[in-house]
Amino acid sequence: MSKGESKQYTRDELVRLNVYRLRQIPADKRYTLLRQFVVTERDVNLSTVVKQPVIPSYLKHRYGDLTSHAPGPCHDVASSSASSSFPPNRTLHMVRGHDHNDDHISRRKLYVRKSETEADLVIEQIQEILAKLTDGNKEKMFAEFKSKNIPDDCGSILIDKFYEFAVNNYLIHLYVELIFLLADKNPRIYQQLIDRIETISFEELSADPMEKRIRMGNLMLTGEIYLQNPRVISHDHFFKVVHFLADRTDLKNSLYADYLQMLCEISKKVLPSTHTDSQWEPIVRHLLAISRNREYDHRFRLL
Repeated sequence: MSKGESKQYTRDELVRLNVYRLRQIPADKRYTLLRQFVVTERDVNLSTVVKQPVIPSYLKHRYGDLTSHAPGPCHDVASSSASSSFPPNRTLHMVRGHDHNDDHISRRKLYVRKSETEADLVIEQIQEILAKLTDGNKEKMFAEFKSKNIPDDCGSILIDKFYEFAVNNYLIHLYVELIFLLADKNPRIYQQLIDRIETISFEELSADPMEKRIRMGNLMLTGEIYLQNPRVISHDHFFKVVHFLADRTDLKNSLYADYLQMLCEISKKVLPSTHTDSQWEPIVRHLLAISRNREYDHRFRLL
């Protein structure tokens, strides 16, 4: 491609940059495409294209800081401003910059040092297990996971991947089982993951829709862990989370509706299996009072 020549990338081509399909990209084209993705992501919201927001950390782990070696500016023919959506028929123009060291940078960055190889390979393999896991193949996937040696170097990146799959997938019960298996493979990483789940449970909500979705996923994950093994998420911790939500359902709280929805969802998930627990009594009374209070919007009183 000559200097200044632009290349169009369709939505389907950008979807291939999804980290779970990274192997489908030919090795000799991988670095260039990934660099272009980093530049594209600065100006365009690709949340509708990329299924999981894990590519930046993945790239940094494998290729270093790509942003410091970014190619020329990225612009959209239809609009010069950043967009919050990405219609199927929209294309992006990637303009090659005047970087005379592109080939040298590519060769240098594509070289993976020997000390990084084991952790990088393990992360890729476990990521595939997370992506393929279903009720039908869980025994096979669990056996494959048990065969892995998980070094401490996998650390935060592996925690990110476990967490992102668990809070974004309806097969949460399977991911919880896999999390328990992680305890035997690497207790340190396992405990860091549990600590993360517990800590996020008590963070205040914001108005950001993405954060609300993640918080709901974190709450369902907390409930599933509690149901499967109360020794991991303790009885006291679980009900502290429930009361944390209940305390924020007052009408004076601008986000009361979100807290109320979360409280109802976790109640529907856990209450049927633990209805004899006296800790539920004040929560149920609280929800009944809300259902009779006409100051609450009708749709929230029916939650």
